[in-house]
Amino acid sequence: MTEQKKRLPVTLDTALLLLVFTLSLLYSRYIETNNPTVYAAIHVASFLVLITAAGYMIADFFVKDAAWQHKIKMILLIGLMIFAVVGPLLTAVNLRHNTKPQDAITDSAVQTEEAVKMVLNGQNPYVMDYFRTPLKAMDAKSPALKHYVYLPLTFLLPIPFYLLIKSVLGWFDLRLVYLLFYILLIYSLTKITANRVWQRCLIIVFALNPDVVYYFVYGTNDIVATTCLVLSVLLLAKRRYVWSAVLFSVALLTKQFIFLILPFYLLYLFGQNPSLLRGRDGHLTPLVKVGAVILIMFTIFALPFALWNFNAFIEDTIRYPYGTSSTSWHIAGWGLSKAALGTGLIKDQYDYYPALPFYLLILLPLVAAMFWRQLKRNDIRTMLLAAAITIFVFVTFSRFTHNNYFYYATSLLFVSYFGDFPDNPAVEEIPAEAPG
Repeated sequence: MTEQKKRLPVTLDTALLLLVFTLSLLYSRYIETNNPTVYAAIHVASFLVLITAAGYMIADFFVKDAAWQHKIKMILLIGLMIFAVVGPLLTAVNLRHNTKPQDAITDSAVQTEEAVKMVLNGQNPYVMDYFRTPLKAMDAKSPALKHYVYLPLTFLLPIPFYLLIKSVLGWFDLRLVYLLFYILLIYSLTKITANRVWQRCLIIVFALNPDVVYYFVYGTNDIVATTCLVLSVLLLAKRRYVWSAVLFSVALLTKQFIFLILPFYLLYLFGQNPSLLRGRDGHLTPLVKVGAVILIMFTIFALPFALWNFNAFIEDTIRYPYGTSSTSWHIAGWGLSKAALGTGLIKDQYDYYPALPFYLLILLPLVAAMFWRQLKRNDIRTMLLAAAITIFVFVTFSRFTHNNYFYYATSLLFVSYFGDFPDNPAVEEIPAEAPG
């Protein structure tokens, strides 16, 4: 039986779109406002989301030519992203610009904007406090007023955009920068696989995931690390090791979670050429090249802040998020720490939570076992799966477990499943248009 005869009436991307369809129902949550004009626009856009999603399903039924169906569905996906993601984000930006700097935005974005200003004024964001910033108006008791948890590229990367946008508009919102990364992410997803159904699947699970969209609209920085990570994997598959390392380093210097991927990333590179320093051709091995790039990136962007004030840097980026600071972030989310708090094993949300024993007793042996498994089949898919499991377990046992943290694990799983990677023999067997 041919592939065409086995094809189902509904393709996989349509089924996934329906799975994340709560996006349209959650739409009114994205923007909280009493402005009647904005309120009306939200519901008009919600209607447009419904109509566009219906059109996506109808395309499966009536458009049988794969090329035309792909074109139509891509246009509809662009419409969904405009109505359900870009529109809400720009609405939130406009609301904030016309009200208060702490409105319609998350606290992390406000703090990063302030960190950008501090650096431009010659101040260290890890030393300064944030009591005289809009962050205090958001929560006067937040421990974030004394700590900046993110790594240096989080506030260094937006600086040129800040100077340009501020000079043109007279004001700045960090989400305008994040929107550029969102567009870049969508573009990179179309390059991960040549399979058009799977391209659409990736766009749906990355760009239209309701949990992700909510946090993105309000300004969390996950989009930067995610985009750089996807691009890094794409370049890794093309054996562009130096550029892959540059983008991986940007992700590392933006989000601490990426450090959990690093061991598996390096192990994969070691498998490309197990020689210690140089291959048989006399060139440096991929592992050496990548290691050098990562070291250079950290020397340029992280070391200056560590040398500026080492204690403040370690306090903010390590002790504070993992509960060993005198003013640590509180226990929150859905993991073991919250369960311990709910059952009374931990009395107060600011009390110490012993994450380290769980990492040593559970996560470390698991990582060792996955190292052994990856050595047996050292390909990109196995690397991504091992990294996804590590992040999932780490987050589950961490001090705080926010919904968007699991996005890093699911992102790696989706890329592993849908991506075309040259070191996997099965790639040669995948048709350009897979059956639904």
